[in-house]
Amino acid sequence: SALVGPTALVSAPLAAAVPPGVFQALLGVACVLTAGTLIYGQCLVEEVAWRGYFLVRTMGCLGPWKGLLMHGLVWGLWYAPVLVLTGGGVPASWGRAAEFAVTCVLLGVLLGWLRLASRSIVPALLANVVFTLGAGLPILLGGSDVGLRGAIYSPVGWLPLLLILGWLALSRHRSEIRLPRSPRALPRPSPALH
Repeated sequence: SALVGPTALVSAPLAAAVPPGVFQALLGVACVLTAGTLIYGQCLVEEVAWRGYFLVRTMGCLGPWKGLLMHGLVWGLWYAPVLVLTGGGVPASWGRAAEFAVTCVLLGVLLGWLRLASRSIVPALLANVVFTLGAGLPILLGGSDVGLRGAIYSPVGWLPLLLILGWLALSRHRSEIRLPRSPRALPRPSPALH
């Protein structure tokens, strides 16, 4: 209700200047663009933190595959309290939190592979935006059933993820799962070359 007053002051002159149907459409477009920008920003921060920083540090400590799995597990546990607090009851919310943690382990490995294979967070960022807009946000905000789009966050969606991860692990793409070299780890040029 704190936003109603300022919003009415700003939108009242615009509402008077354009026909009602057009104003409603413009307001809808503005809301979609604002929500999209906020979600993109949230996913950007998440990818920089989880795949850009935490994944690399975890792989450095535990090795490539264990680091990928651990980073996904910690990512899932990070979201577990939110799912417990937004759930309908304690047993149901704990079950949803556990399912989401398993999904995050699987998605974490997939997004981590995208980041490592591309040597950039951009592919993982785009995938994260799609997952968040498609099903993650509606599940987190209201626990509402988003139908088939939400299947990835349940045991039904784990099978395709496991098949993709198995294919990555057994194919030539497994070579992409290696610790990326940081600029500080690059060899320094010899003084004799100067």
